[in-house]
Amino acid sequence: MKFIHENLKIIIIAIAALIAVILAAVTLSLAFGGETLRSLTISDIQGTVVIIRGEKQFYAGRKTVLQSGDVVNTDENSTVRIRIDADKYIAIEPESAVYVYYTGVSDKGDVSVNIAKGAVTCQLNKPLKKSETFQVKTPNTAINVRGTVFRTEFEFADKYMGYENVMLTHVQNFDGSVMLQLYGTDGEKNGEPMLLTERTGAELVSCDDFSQYGYLNYDINMYGLKEITLKELIRICGEHTLAYTPDELNSAFRAVSSKNAEQTAVTAPPQTEETESTETVTASGVTETTSETAAPPRTEESSGTSAETTVRTAGTTMETHIYTTFPGPKWWEMPNENPYDDDIDDYDDNELYGYDDDENDDEDYDEDAPETVTAQP
Repeated sequence: MKFIHENLKIIIIAIAALIAVILAAVTLSLAFGGETLRSLTISDIQGTVVIIRGEKQFYAGRKTVLQSGDVVNTDENSTVRIRIDADKYIAIEPESAVYVYYTGVSDKGDVSVNIAKGAVTCQLNKPLKKSETFQVKTPNTAINVRGTVFRTEFEFADKYMGYENVMLTHVQNFDGSVMLQLYGTDGEKNGEPMLLTERTGAELVSCDDFSQYGYLNYDINMYGLKEITLKELIRICGEHTLAYTPDELNSAFRAVSSKNAEQTAVTAPPQTEETESTETVTASGVTETTSETAAPPRTEESSGTSAETTVRTAGTTMETHIYTTFPGPKWWEMPNENPYDDDIDDYDDNELYGYDDDENDDEDYDEDAPETVTAQP
C-alpha cells in the first residue's frame, strides 16, 4: 500500500495512457472494419536509389517503407522492387523517375504509379476486388488493370519521326488484359479506351500536332526486349503464371544476353600493352632484365545522338532534383481520369477479365511465404 501511495501519480498516468491506446485501436478497427492498412515496402534493391519526399531526399534501402506521394529515382545502374500489400509488385528499371500514390487498406482504395521517365513492370498476382483500383499513368497515357503482368515505358523526345516534343509511351502486356486511354498534350482524352490483350504491345504517341496509336495489339518481339525486363519476367514466372512459358523466356534471355555481350566486345576499345624493362643486379653480381606489362589508360567514348530521335534525360542523384531538370510534363500534369469512367459502364469486368469476386475472397495469400523461381537463365 505504501508503494501504491507513493507512486499513485505515475500509476494514474500509465493507466490513462493504456486507455488512450485501447481507444485508438478500437477507433481504427471501427473505421477500417478490422482491415490491414495498405503498405508499400521496398523488397529488393540494386545500386543507388533516391527517394524524394516533399522537401527531403534520402537514399532508399531494403525494407524502406514508402509513403503516398514519394518519388522514386533510379540511376543508370540501379533497380528497385516495391511490394504492395502481399500480392502486387512494381519493378522499376534503371534511369527512371516514378511517383507513387496510394490510399485505403489492403483490399480497398487506389494505387497509382506515375512514370515521369523510364520504365516499370507491374505484377498483380491475383485479380483486384471491385473496391480496388490500380493505375499506371504517363503524361499521355492512363492504364487501368484488374489482374495482370505488364510493362510500361515513357520517354520525352525532342524529335521523333519528323515531329518535335513528342511523348512516347510503350506498353507490353505479358498476361491478362489492360485498358489504355490515350491523351493529347493538352491533357484531353483522345478517343475511347482500347483493350490490350496478352502477348501484345502498344505505342502511344502524342505531340502538339496529333495524338494517336503508333501501333496497337502487335505481337511482342521477345528478342527485342531489354535483358533486365526478361530477367524480371523469369523471376515473376516462379510466382505467377504468364502467357509465356519458362522455355520461351529463357531462350529470349540467352539470345539477348549473348547479343549484348557481343556488342560490348565490339565497341570496347582495343587494349594495347606497353612493356617496361627494368634491370636489377643480384647478390651474385649477375644482371637480370625483367619486364612489366602495363595496361594503357582507359578512355571513354562519347555516344552519338540519333538525328531522328533525341531523348532528354533527367538527373537522378541527391544533388540534382529530378523535377528541376526534366523537360517533359511533371507527375502533377499527368492525366488523372480513370479509363473506367461513367461513359463505359457497359463493360462487364467479370467477363472482360475472367475473375469472380466471391472466389477471390476465398483465396488465402501468405505474404511471409518464401519466393521461389522455377526458371533461371
